[in-house]
Amino acid sequence: RLEIHLSKEDEAWSDALLARWRPAPAVLIHTSSALPEKNLPQQTAQQVVDSLKTSLTIVQFPGVALLSGTDTIAPMPRIRQSAALIQRLQGVITVDSFPGHLARAVGTPAVVIFGPSNPNTFGHDGNDNIRVSSCPPCADTPRRKTCERSLCLEEVTAEHILRGVRSVMYFRLPEVSLEKSGDIP
Repeated sequence: RLEIHLSKEDEAWSDALLARWRPAPAVLIHTSSALPEKNLPQQTAQQVVDSLKTSLTIVQFPGVALLSGTDTIAPMPRIRQSAALIQRLQGVITVDSFPGHLARAVGTPAVVIFGPSNPNTFGHDGNDNIRVSSCPPCADTPRRKTCERSLCLEEVTAEHILRGVRSVMYFRLPEVSLEKSGDIP
């Protein structure tokens, strides 16, 4: 089991930051990784934000493509500050990257979106690990990746992510179906 120890200063920092958004529940959305092939398409991420922003406060770390309807946490927090913040959030929506591992370490529900990497290798029990592609994971072996763009992540829809949010996060979300509203082509 992953574990991280937090200081009282880090906890106080995160409490002060979250005071800006209370009483609304807050979630973190993180759509990019150090590896570009793991990035969620912006259109899909924006559809998720648009569906959730009336019920939740949605926050992002700086340094990524910003989504409309989110609040940016600036400056970028240190690792233990990030852990204290994530521990106090109602959930994390992320591609396979550090915030998903950190959420598991502090016990926060997470929806982790996998494309070229394998959730059986890099996922954690307790998270909703989403991988919908029929092509095999190609990031498990160095330089095995054969596609020029992440078709596997382009197959993930906002509806897949919203189902994950409803399955692991412990607050009531309105039932939203993008397919019925016509927002998904």
